Order: sequence, then structure tokens, then C-alpha cells
Amino acid sequence: MSYTIEYAKLFLKSDSGYTPCWECGSNNVYENDRRRAREWCVWQNLLGVTPEEIMDEGLSMCNGGYHWQKSGKWLDDTALIRWIELGIAKAVTIEDVLEANPALSSIYCRASVWEGYQNRSECERYLRSTADLDRWIGDVNSLKAPGISVYPLISLRCLKPVKRMAKASGFVLFKYNNTYLSGIENGGDATTWSFDIRNALAYSREEALRLQNKHRYDRLGAAILIDAKNKARKRAVICREDGLYFQRQNRTYIYHTKERAYAQRYSSMSSARAAAKLLMEKVAGGHIYTVEEE
Repeated sequence: MSYTIEYAKLFLKSDSGYTPCWECGSNNVYENDRRRAREWCVWQNLLGVTPEEIMDEGLSMCNGGYHWQKSGKWLDDTALIRWIELGIAKAVTIEDVLEANPALSSIYCRASVWEGYQNRSECERYLRSTADLDRWIGDVNSLKAPGISVYPLISLRCLKPVKRMAKASGFVLFKYNNTYLSGIENGGDATTWSFDIRNALAYSREEALRLQNKHRYDRLGAAILIDAKNKARKRAVICREDGLYFQRQNRTYIYHTKERAYAQRYSSMSSARAAAKLLMEKVAGGHIYTVEEE
């Protein structure tokens, strides 16, 4: 059975309206490295529309079935509507995207135009501002005509989460995968990273952005910025009865570690207990998982 898999999404906002973008691909199409093929495109070809128009499109798709897979789970009608609501609520501008991704100087976009069996690319642009996006939307919309199909594409590959960057205010922390910047020397040429958020260094948002612009091609530039308030939150880890700590899991395996420092952290005791309960339901060996507060 062929179906669509969603890998990421990002709603853009501009004076023209909202443009819902997502990275998706078929479950049975692969690239040369055997990774599933995927591409960023505009969801349902909606360019610069109102929230009501996006919601109307979603409602027209609701038929009591499933729509696509995301993180191994199917989106039903209720999840689709929630997906749209969250996308609109967390929409960002082109400036937000570029600010959160110092390695990007612009965002490539184009329109794939089909006229019968003939295909061509039109309106190839590099977006650097909201005004650029609005002009591009106008040019793409002008291509639409009877007998012509237009598919807008906005390339957002290698994108870091903009939502955290856009919401971060005051002091921020550098986070790379599951580690936090805990030491820095020579203006950022030498850095150390810790799994424990309590060891993280806090920077003003402006200073953090300067560091990322200077080191845009190394780990500092690739890190995301999160609110320093996260440092004060109580953390919890999950421990098995034999002293091993839960680290991570995928569809096939559950990984544990002897070192508490490498254990998966949870932002609250309640979320850790819920995860421990799911682990005990999944593990056939009857292991007991308990939660420890840090």
C-alpha cells in the first residue's frame, strides 16, 4: 500500500496571508542512499490565504478516514484539524526562518508548471524577506490559467525548529541534539557540551545570535536556542530495576545506559511516569521501570 509520510511542517505568514509548507514523500519511493525520498512543498497549493481558507480545505478532506502518517502514527480527521490549528498558531515569517538558521542566507523557491504532458519551472527566486515572499506569491498566482496546473515549491531543507527560536526571549541556552553548551573558549573555537541542562551556559539572545553568525558552519551554528527558563525546571529520568537508565527507543529496540548522565531527561515527573508506564507495556520481559527526580 502506498501512502504519504510527513517529515516536517512550517507555516509561513506574510501580508498576503498564510502559506502552509510541509516536507513529505511516499513510503515506497527511495533515494540513492536508500533513504525515503522527500520534498518540501506547499500543502494543497495554498499560497497566501486566510486561516479560514486553510481550515475549509482541511474540513473538505474530512471523510472519517486517515490522511497520512507522521512519526509512525496516522492522522485522522481530528488530528488533521489540530494540525492546521497548530500550524496557523505557530506560523513564522521569512525573517524568523533566516534568523533561526544562520547558515541560510536565503530560501529557494520555484513553481512547477504542467501544461498537458509538458513541465517547466517558473518563478525561481531566492527569498530574503517577507516582501520577497509576497512578490513571489503574486507572480505564481498569475501563472494559473485553465488547462495549466501550478505546484509551488519552497525549499526548507536543513531547517532548524523556528518555533523555539521565535518564542525565546531574554536569556537562551544552546542545545545540540540532547546536549547543552557548558563551556566555551577562544570566542567559540573550542566548546564543551553536557547532557545535563543544569551545566548549560546562558546567553542573552543578541549575544547568542552573534555567536551563531560567527560559527554558522559548526556545532554552535547548528544548535537551536531554547529559553533559559528550561534550566530551572525539575528533571526526571527513568530507571530499570537492574540499575540501567532508559536512553531512547525506536520501532525495534529500547536502549539503556549504565550512566545516569546519558539517560533521557523528562521535563516533569508526570511525563516521566507516563513514559515509564508505556515502556512496561511494551517490554515483554516484565521489567519494572521507576522514575527518579534529579
